[in-house]
Amino acid sequence: MLNVTKVIALSNQKGGVGKSTNNVMFAITVAKLFNKKFSTLIWTYRPTVLSC
Repeated sequence: MLNVTKVIALSNQKGGVGKSTNNVMFAITVAKLFNKKFSTLIWTYRPTVLSC
């Protein structure tokens, strides 16, 4: 069986709109619904990177 990688991007330039919260909640929901491993990377325009 062929493994397929899917990429979903959430973005917004304005700060404080819940990008990180939505990203993490989306990852948890997808992982639970499809019983799959899910990786998420939160990247900001600042030099800070958070991986959940």
